[in-house]
Amino acid sequence: MFKIGPLIPRSLLLGSSLCLFFMGCQSTGPGPKNNRAEDDVAALIASASADMDSVLSGSRAPAPSEGTAPAVRSGGIQPRWVTAPESVYDRKAYISAVGYGDNRDLAERRALAALTAIFGQSLRSEVQSTTVYSEAVINGTITSAAQNSDLVNLIKTSVDMDSLVGAEIRDLWFDGKGTYYAAAVMERVKTTALYKDLINTNIRLIKDLTALPEGEKYTLEGLRKLQLAAIIADANTTFLNVLRVVGDGSAGNIPGPLKTGNDYRLEMADITKNIPIGILVENDQQDRIRGAFSAGVSRAGFRIGGMDSPYLLKVLVNMKAVDLPNNPNKFVRYVVDANLEDARTGNVLLPFMVDGREGHLSIPEAENRAFRAAETKIKETYGQVLDAYISHLSSSGA
Repeated sequence: MFKIGPLIPRSLLLGSSLCLFFMGCQSTGPGPKNNRAEDDVAALIASASADMDSVLSGSRAPAPSEGTAPAVRSGGIQPRWVTAPESVYDRKAYISAVGYGDNRDLAERRALAALTAIFGQSLRSEVQSTTVYSEAVINGTITSAAQNSDLVNLIKTSVDMDSLVGAEIRDLWFDGKGTYYAAAVMERVKTTALYKDLINTNIRLIKDLTALPEGEKYTLEGLRKLQLAAIIADANTTFLNVLRVVGDGSAGNIPGPLKTGNDYRLEMADITKNIPIGILVENDQQDRIRGAFSAGVSRAGFRIGGMDSPYLLKVLVNMKAVDLPNNPNKFVRYVVDANLEDARTGNVLLPFMVDGREGHLSIPEAENRAFRAAETKIKETYGQVLDAYISHLSSSGA
């Protein structure tokens, strides 16, 4: 499962691989743990996971690119597909494109890039932000997906070759004069069936993820589920766009209209501003450090709460005089340690630290400068760190 911290139950992310099949498509040139919550989530996504298992096992819609790579034909009469791929791969049954180069690998990459280009720049832009999932499958981080070697190979091929999943090299020819030619194809029937299954499975998973009990809605757990739903909804948008090119121009049996990822992100923004975070600072000076953290928390969209808040930011400020021989100035070293904790469990969700050294003619002024430097660093970075933590909740796990 994904790796980030104690907040994230492993079971939630079992369904993350449901939206992985298209990832790794990039444009190329022609040249804390809660056992009850964990059990609940596992039960919620059991049906969707079972459906995906059937897709991956081949009992439903096999992957279009399964099979072995073709052998290179050499010499002889130039195959018709070199100049007119549609003469061999009927447009009613296939999408096809040809690439060439002075070696096999270059020819294959150019063919797949040409095939991907048929889908348009907008589709390539949509999928670029999802490559993290492809990497997670290849690296074995998503264990439920990594256990299926066919899926891993499918994802790895798409990443290695910068191609759409479902694309395959069907023919190779060497003209004997230094040029290789490759034909890349996507079979419409198989690809359409696969993507429809993926969309329907993802719809069920999103429904389960967004069925939040009232007590869980305004929590980081609720944010995580909505963010995962948003990412899966983005995948469904891309799948639909693939279907519009590969299929018959309609979404077929896909229920609609579908919510987009931005719809769920708007819900996340509303939830975030209703989640209070209490801030407790030890050894502060006129609430300077507390004010800096308050600015960061607010910038990330949360509201400042009291000590009875579900999340507490506990901060310890340490100022220590430092004696530097042969230096007339006085120096103070500062260390600010902050831990965002789940108040119910005491689990540290996000550790944070800034440190440094400041000097002046007197210790009090050096300390004042140290506080000022710590304030600046916290204001400039903590909001971004908190944003990054929230952003990675659904892409990493224990």
